Amino acid sequence: SFNRFLFGCEKMTELILGKSLPDNQPFGLKLVPTKTLATHVFGITGSRKTSLQLHMIKEAKKQHPDAQVVIFSREGDEVVLRKYFDMILIGNRGEIPIDVKLAKMTGEEIRKQGASVIINIVSLKTEKEQDEYMAGVLDGLM
Repeated sequence: SFNRFLFGCEKMTELILGKSLPDNQPFGLKLVPTKTLATHVFGITGSRKTSLQLHMIKEAKKQHPDAQVVIFSREGDEVVLRKYFDMILIGNRGEIPIDVKLAKMTGEEIRKQGASVIINIVSLKTEKEQDEYMAGVLDGLM
């Protein structure tokens, strides 16, 4: 399975995730001055994908408090991240229903509000609908 999440920033910066064991040098992600930077986390069930996301979001918010995070979830297990961060849930069990026809408008509103969101696309019936919805939201975020 995979999860896709996005970080937004206004200027070039680096998100430090930790230090390497051999030489204690910092490592992380470069955040470029665009509204979105896609990061994919791949792994089998139980491989700690959500734990990695939690760590990355904690570091992003600590180093860049205004960072905007958008997570697309095909499994719905990222809802647990809401225990730690103020995030709006879109889709199944969320505050905002999911509708493929409104995907671009949803992305535009997320961008305007500067909101961090988890988009639970598991409630969309087909992979095609999920892909169309993600594409529409990403279009609106740009």
